[in-house]
Amino acid sequence: MPSFRKLFQAPQRQAAVLGTALLLSLPASASLIVNDPVQTNDGWALTGNPIHFLLACCGTAPTAGHQYLHIQNIGGRVATKTFTGLSLAAGTYTVTFDVGSFVNAPFAEFTAGLTAGGDVLSPLSASTPTPAQGTVRTWTLRYEIASGSADLGESLGFRITAPDNGLNRNASFDNLRVDFVAATQESRVPEPATLALVGLALAGLGIAGRRGR
Repeated sequence: MPSFRKLFQAPQRQAAVLGTALLLSLPASASLIVNDPVQTNDGWALTGNPIHFLLACCGTAPTAGHQYLHIQNIGGRVATKTFTGLSLAAGTYTVTFDVGSFVNAPFAEFTAGLTAGGDVLSPLSASTPTPAQGTVRTWTLRYEIASGSADLGESLGFRITAPDNGLNRNASFDNLRVDFVAATQESRVPEPATLALVGLALAGLGIAGRRGR
């Protein structure tokens, strides 16, 4: 008859195997690579006027730092930024930022998104709810960059474009954040061998438990 010590050690070993297998199957966590409060003299290049930084205006307050970028649909308005030290890599990018609508004017029409080498990338999905006047909403863009993309290695940046429609429409832009999960991390999913290992460990724990009773 196996000793009590052996009966105790067997479940311990199997539990360790099970724990390792489960850890290997956990989804990868995202890394925050950009946390930009959108402030004056912080690398943003502005073209056109008025597209400038404000402390607060018209019922809309900054959500990060002490300023936000003011966007208006009069003339061609463009704001760009290149993220220092970051280049496009294969994986998933999740971009979030806050947009606000002024209380005294309709919400501005504009587009915003990641760039690679200055060229705007197309998101896989986008959530862009229009804020009611005097409120702020968070927009979310998600990008999937394939390992064979021709843009890999290009400098990563961001671009905001407000078309000239001759209308006095206004918006605020603030609190830009970018999370990234590399393609190699995304591949961490349960493979058949891992699932078989989990099954064996569970079966072993059940047998050991019955023998110990």
